[in-house]
Formats: sequence, C-alpha cells, structure tokens
Amino acid sequence: MLPQKQAEEAIVSNVSEQRMKLCFKSSSPSAADTTILFFSTGVLYIEYRSRKKKENVDFKNHVIQWFEVLDGLLGPYWKAVGLAFNCTFLLCGSVIQLIGCASNIYYINDKLDKRTWTYIFGACCATTVFIPSFHNYRIWSFLGLGMTTYTAWYMTIAALFMARQKM
Repeated sequence: MLPQKQAEEAIVSNVSEQRMKLCFKSSSPSAADTTILFFSTGVLYIEYRSRKKKENVDFKNHVIQWFEVLDGLLGPYWKAVGLAFNCTFLLCGSVIQLIGCASNIYYINDKLDKRTWTYIFGACCATTVFIPSFHNYRIWSFLGLGMTTYTAWYMTIAALFMARQKM
C-alpha cells in the first residue's frame, strides 16, 4: 500500500510541476522570471521564519528584511551582497527622484536652473535621514504622496488650459 501511495504522490507532483511549467511557458519570459523570483523569495522567507520560530525568536515587533533571510540561510557573505545591492539601488533611486523633482519644479519656476533645484530638494530630503522614528518617516511619505498628486493635477490642468489656448 505504501509504494502505491508514494507513486500517486509522485504522479500528482509531476502533474502540478508540468502545469506550472506550461503556465510559465505561455506567459512572457519576464513575467515568468518575476513569478519565479517572488515564489523563491517567499519560500526562503517561510523557511527562515520557521527556523527562527524553532529557536523561539519572537517577530511581534520586528519586520524581517530580506538581507536577514540571506544571512540566516546562506551566510554573512550573501547578507553583505544584499545590503550592498540595497544601498546601491536606494542611492540610484534617490538621485533619479531628485533629478525628476528638480525638472518638474524647473518647468513651474525657471528662475533657478535645474542643478540648483536639485540641491534644494537634496537638502530638504536629507533632513529625513536625521529623523529617528519610523512613524515620522511615514508623515514625510504621505506629504510626498500629497505633493506628487498635487503636481500631477497641476500639470494636467495646466496642459488642458494650454491646449484650449492653442485652439
């Protein structure tokens, strides 16, 4: 009876594996890669959390970061790689965001050049580094969302008025 049950489980496992492969083949390659990445990250997260639960670690007031998962499962080298990737990604993203903000403001007020606007926004954004609480950072995030929404609506309405004037 036991070998038959193992054979049935192997067949079911093989069928679900084939369905997953078919699903990935039918979607675009980048979507399949993204799905595999999210799936494997989720599996690694669950494995790390279950190992830490066995060590009686309490996650009640702690959010697990992905570089902690890399450290717990793969070692300190991969934690360092993950942190380097995070820092590089955040640095590049913040520079792009600052340049984008300066460009948008330059279109609204061109009395200063774009580089000066970038310095102004950089100085304003650098103040968030010195705020120690995560709750304060949330306030800045909501303020940023509000300002982004305001800028989008302003540019949309300005474009509509400019389109009407050209007619």
